[in-house]
Amino acid sequence: HCPRETVLFRRGDPGGELYLLLEGEVEFLLDRDGKAEVVNTYGPGRAFGELALFTNGVRTLGARAKTDALLCAVGRDDLLKLIDADPGVAVGLLEGVSRRMAEITERQASG
Repeated sequence: HCPRETVLFRRGDPGGELYLLLEGEVEFLLDRDGKAEVVNTYGPGRAFGELALFTNGVRTLGARAKTDALLCAVGRDDLLKLIDADPGVAVGLLEGVSRRMAEITERQASG
């Protein structure tokens, strides 16, 4: 459980887990000139943080709870076990990443 305004991670933090948002809302932040700009908001049923987890990289955005939120954190080792047991999990996560990339491309093309 994360109370409203809890910072889940900051841009540049290591990506050791992905999150499943069970309840509440989470907003994603980009630091521009020292100010946090909200670039997206997710509601229940969404997964996030998988890109840094898959690449063993760092977080590209910050995230904080917009409202009280209930999250499930899944570490890399547990995710790999889950994918081994059900490869459809990987397909679902990749579909989510693909949708987000398409949204970003569309925004850049129109703006």
